[in-house]
Amino acid sequence: MYEGMVFAIANQKGGVGKTTTAVNVGACFAEANKKTLVIDLDPQASATSTLLGRGEASRLDEVLLGTASIQEVVRTSGRKDLWVVAGSGRLVGVEHAMGTRGNGEGMLSKAIESVRKLYEYIIIDAPPALGPLSVNALLAADVVVIPVQCEYMAMEGIARLEDTLARMAMQREGKKVKRLYVMTMYDSRNRLAGEVVQEVKNHFKGMVSNTVVPRSVRLAEAPGYHKTGLEHDPQGKGVLAYRELAKEMMIYGT
Repeated sequence: MYEGMVFAIANQKGGVGKTTTAVNVGACFAEANKKTLVIDLDPQASATSTLLGRGEASRLDEVLLGTASIQEVVRTSGRKDLWVVAGSGRLVGVEHAMGTRGNGEGMLSKAIESVRKLYEYIIIDAPPALGPLSVNALLAADVVVIPVQCEYMAMEGIARLEDTLARMAMQREGKKVKRLYVMTMYDSRNRLAGEVVQEVKNHFKGMVSNTVVPRSVRLAEAPGYHKTGLEHDPQGKGVLAYRELAKEMMIYGT
């Protein structure tokens, strides 16, 4: 029996390495023999495509509507200690229904409570927008991991996410959520990249990972082969960084 730690990987800005982080940290947890569940809450379903291949049926919408339990829809990834709840475009309809009704933002949290003892780590890949789906992810999380691209306008969107987390405090019924900012797509040849890292560290003291994930072509191309970075480039600089980040997250979440 476990008491699964829930990480939501979130940033309203797209293209910052959110899904890459969710998939590869999940793979690193599993590599360390930690029973891990990845929940793909993004209608684009990129994590699902990487871990399960194309055409995988998804019933996550049923979980969010309360007509199925999360354990009913868990699929094996074919990798030791790594399971997946598939996402799909059908989540757009669920988000619209939630927005229309004005409820359902705590459905994922309730669903996860029923499986916490089955997994050591649960990772939610949230969509790049602060709608009902993302709010579900944030309410369910013990730690919100926020990838920040090491480029100009890196802070764009973070203020809104911080504001959303502050407003959600009352909904969390006293449960505190930790935040961990992760610098991604770092290019050491770019002076601006170093300045962005320093700016984020100065602004979010104590909440920024020591690990900086470098820009990596091999990491970027791995999903095209329906592989994690660990499978596609096991000793690459990007994968080595994610292994270190996974270790940090294990400690940070305790």
